[in-house]
Amino acid sequence: MQADLIIPPILVGLLVLLILRINVFILETSVESRLHTELQSRSSVALELIQEQVRDLDSFLAEPDTLLQFRTASGDHVAIERAERNLQIIRHPFNPITNSHGAPDTTSHPMSLSDLRFLAQPDTIDFNFAPFLRISLETESRPDQHIDPDAHTPLKRSRVQTDLLLRHRAATNPDQIPL
Repeated sequence: MQADLIIPPILVGLLVLLILRINVFILETSVESRLHTELQSRSSVALELIQEQVRDLDSFLAEPDTLLQFRTASGDHVAIERAERNLQIIRHPFNPITNSHGAPDTTSHPMSLSDLRFLAQPDTIDFNFAPFLRISLETESRPDQHIDPDAHTPLKRSRVQTDLLLRHRAATNPDQIPL
């Protein structure tokens, strides 16, 4: 008779614990999914921002690596780099009247970057003559973006890599383009 009074509350308690654990699991997976989508979006937006700046590239000022420095067709000097976790674009506008560059215009975009690399392609020739620019970037989550920031949860990452055809170079050196 005593077992009939004890077993139902135990079963109800186990059922409540099971339901709560399922809800926690659903919450964790939805947060992780949102975080993964956000990182992918940030890396895509960062790539589009870089592509927009590189569209007007005329010549490199230095060999591309973690910093991309180039001159535009209008004479501006542009530098693109990772500053902490941000994408930083520094533009020194060219003034044709004084034949000099003005004060830098710095734009910083919060992109959660953990890595940003540039490489002139193919790397077998001088970077000044390369018809392609490889852009490789990685975004990374922070511990406070996860459900339990104190837990040793692995950080989420999103990596994007693309090769941009530098049209003015391809037009002047068509034999350098690999088929």
